[in-house]
Amino acid sequence: MSTFVESGIWENAIEKLEVTDPVLAGDPNNPANIQAKQLANRTSFLKSLVDGAGVKTSAAISGNLNTVTNSGFYAVASGATNKPSGVGAAWMLVINDGGTQAVQILTAQAANEIYFRRIVTAGPQAWQKLQIDTGNAGNIAFLEARLKSLIAFEPAVITEGCIPFNINTGASTLQISAGFALIDGVFLTVPAYSGTYPVHLKNDGTWTVPAPGSGSFVRFDPQTSQNYKDVARRSAIQAGEVRLFAVDPVNFVGGLGRWEFKGFAICDGNNGTINMSGRVPVGQDGTDPDFNSIGEVGGAKSVSLVTANLPNPGDLSAFGLIRKSIAGQATTTADHDSNGSGTEPDTRNAPGNWPYAGAVGQPFSVVQPYRVLVYLQRI
Repeated sequence: MSTFVESGIWENAIEKLEVTDPVLAGDPNNPANIQAKQLANRTSFLKSLVDGAGVKTSAAISGNLNTVTNSGFYAVASGATNKPSGVGAAWMLVINDGGTQAVQILTAQAANEIYFRRIVTAGPQAWQKLQIDTGNAGNIAFLEARLKSLIAFEPAVITEGCIPFNINTGASTLQISAGFALIDGVFLTVPAYSGTYPVHLKNDGTWTVPAPGSGSFVRFDPQTSQNYKDVARRSAIQAGEVRLFAVDPVNFVGGLGRWEFKGFAICDGNNGTINMSGRVPVGQDGTDPDFNSIGEVGGAKSVSLVTANLPNPGDLSAFGLIRKSIAGQATTTADHDSNGSGTEPDTRNAPGNWPYAGAVGQPFSVVQPYRVLVYLQRI
């Protein structure tokens, strides 16, 4: 059987066999051959265009992709090296400029992912993952920006998960569950961690025990201060604001808060705080000299009664109060000394404070029923 001699031309139409056409073989222009000839010509024409663009079909590649610079379509084996991270088998298109520079465009076979990189004289550049526009890119970008504005009160925020557990303080080991974070404006999927602490979550979503030298990060020691609810609370409370908390003292070192109470200090007069130790607040009153100045202090836990605190008893004779006269005399029932010596008080005309003169009382508490909480100041 002979073959067609193809012509690289574009056939404008493909003829159709009619029932009246004789079935004659041999000549390429006979009715039985004309359709195949026309299709062959079109195929040759298209191939010439592809070849003219420098793109040719090539064999599978299982070696180093850094060396693939010739134009062509390639089937990339899963064992090929220098592919994008995490990509197995793939298809790759290479377009060469006729010299040492080329473009590689790679599509993963197992996922809707497209990667791109340039190969220049200095060598291959890093793979870049291209975003596939599904028609919702604008909406997604808008929602992501709004979400970040609601979360990113600080450069590093744990948005969900990343909960420490199985904490061994003696061995300084712990486990941290997987979760999600927003660090330096990038949403991250965070893997679980098991090992020693302190440990740090970097802005690329990986864990490291040494503190990173650059970029924002989240520290676990063994707890963290960067959970979203704690970051949001810090942002909502202004510096200098004072609030009451029932809080475990373990959250404070040297009066300064850590973990969920980072950014707060105990109000004990240190670390730039006011001193609320053993005190209660009172509202300012500009008309009362005791309460007219912010920061004024006063009051006591207990008091002792003195004579001036007690009322004058007045005339007690009507109540039958009697006292002895001077030594050796009989008891008087008069309101003054029977012999006029004046050694007894005049209980009618000048009682004075004689019942309490020189008396010293014991201090007594004036504290109302209480429960101890801690005042914290945002610093």
